[in-house]
Amino acid sequence: MRRYTSGSHRYTEWAIRPGDPLFVVGEYQGQRIDASFDLPMVISNLGEREYRASKGSNAAYLCIAAVAMATFFVCLLCIVFKWHHVAVYLGLVALLVPFWMFSQWFLLVSTELNFGHRMLDSAAKQIATEPADTLRSALIKQTFNDGVHRYNQYRGKWMNRVVAWLDSLPKMEEQLLSEKEEELIQDHPVRLRPEVSLNNGIGVSLVVLGLVLLISMVRFGFTRLKTKRLIENIPTYPTAGVVIGLTEVKGVAVKDEDWLTSRYAKRKCCWFRYEKKQKQGSGKDAKWVTIASGKRGIPFTLKDDHGTIRIDPDEARVTGRRVFHKQSGNIIRTEWAVNQQDRLYVLGPAGLKEPEDTFLTIRHQEDERYLISVESERTIMLRFAAAGFILLNLSLIGGTTAILALLSLSRFSAFDFFLSALFPPFYLVGLVTAFLYNDLVFLRERRRRSLAMIDVALKKRSDLVPKLVSVVKGYLAHEKEVLESITQMRTSVANSMADRQQAESRHETGARAFLATLEQYPDLKSDRLAVDLQERLITIENEVAFARASYNDSVERYNTRIASVPEVILAQIFRFRPASLFRTSDRQAVEVDL
Repeated sequence: MRRYTSGSHRYTEWAIRPGDPLFVVGEYQGQRIDASFDLPMVISNLGEREYRASKGSNAAYLCIAAVAMATFFVCLLCIVFKWHHVAVYLGLVALLVPFWMFSQWFLLVSTELNFGHRMLDSAAKQIATEPADTLRSALIKQTFNDGVHRYNQYRGKWMNRVVAWLDSLPKMEEQLLSEKEEELIQDHPVRLRPEVSLNNGIGVSLVVLGLVLLISMVRFGFTRLKTKRLIENIPTYPTAGVVIGLTEVKGVAVKDEDWLTSRYAKRKCCWFRYEKKQKQGSGKDAKWVTIASGKRGIPFTLKDDHGTIRIDPDEARVTGRRVFHKQSGNIIRTEWAVNQQDRLYVLGPAGLKEPEDTFLTIRHQEDERYLISVESERTIMLRFAAAGFILLNLSLIGGTTAILALLSLSRFSAFDFFLSALFPPFYLVGLVTAFLYNDLVFLRERRRRSLAMIDVALKKRSDLVPKLVSVVKGYLAHEKEVLESITQMRTSVANSMADRQQAESRHETGARAFLATLEQYPDLKSDRLAVDLQERLITIENEVAFARASYNDSVERYNTRIASVPEVILAQIFRFRPASLFRTSDRQAVEVDL
């Protein structure tokens, strides 16, 4: 090959010159070698080893590219049709990629066996027409027997036997050489065929690159899909029912005098992000470069139909609405903001910002997801699903690349396709198992947390009992039954579900008795302490109701998942047991004489 540059042009020339060693493949036609339908003509001065190595390398590269195209086709299919379930995506990939790899292996083995059988059968017929005991007949038989040996050896591999049986290809028999023919070929040994493999440098690089993609992309993809699963598994709570821990709420921001003024749009908002880009370069080298960017946010109040809750957007992943976009010459300014017009979706950990706080705040915590967005819950979920699928695609491509490259370092073989086809199913089954197991653990822990929140709410209500008794006992000295109902609210909550439900029933009876007493005794109703206790009791009653509803919702989701396929298999293996709902006996409302 000769290559040179002249002016703005590059010239490349390939040539075969007198004296160059050649490698020729074709079908022998009496006095010449020609191309045939089954065997294309090959003339190369690279040599047999180099030529076969280049073809094998190209086949491996094309196989990797085909796997990439197949997986991204599935990914695109899921994005277009909004199939966000991980099991659906992984199932399609696990079916398509192995099917393609297995089919390529089967077709390649079938083609090789049929071609070898046809060539040997044709050679056997040619031998029958050749004069015996000549150097030509001896060399033809020697070459034929070498081909028969390699054909039978290839056909005898355990997986290739199935293909040979399906194609009805029997073993071939060698030709016997006469004594004279044996003597004639003494000086003409069988030409050894060199084993070819992928270039060591390229092969090792592909193995390392594949492993890096496999490990890193599966980690990033798992993180995205875990967030997507959290959005699916966590129900939307009313702001009045939010408890400590990861929660999901929806509502609108309440405008405050301390709100920020955005940089470009000059609008009042609780959060904004801006970006300034400049076009640099010219022609095909022109590109937009960010020359300034930033974001600001302040804590704000989120309101829904049930109440309010504080939101601190610091370190949250915030998606705002674009409120400004303008190009002036080679400068583009863009701004996104969150204001009172936007309905927000919030997923994040709720807790006390300061120890002395009497209200919860959703804010950033280490190792917890924190999202604030003007987009709908489904849109956010689909975006995380798409990102996770793309990253898992890259991970799968990396694993397949590493396996193919590793196998090709020793030699090229159709069996590489078969072994590579085993990777996607096992890999994806492992991923599905990990996703489903993590889901079940998350739902179980959320159920336990919800039950703990019920205990906390009941404990708050129990702590009010001494004050309730001290306030009402002077008014209810002659109504021992009502006083006893209130006093029994002191009973501590036990560990069993039955004891919890009994305690809840006693608390409910006592609370109803106290509220009814306030209406029946005007003097008690005018007592400021009694009114304050009434407000606190009503607040706690709402907390108990929300905690009970949250627990029952988590139990229903948990029980549904462990009874569904395929989660039921994991539930049996890892002993996830069904949970019981929190039930209280139905009672008639207390009659209140106003």
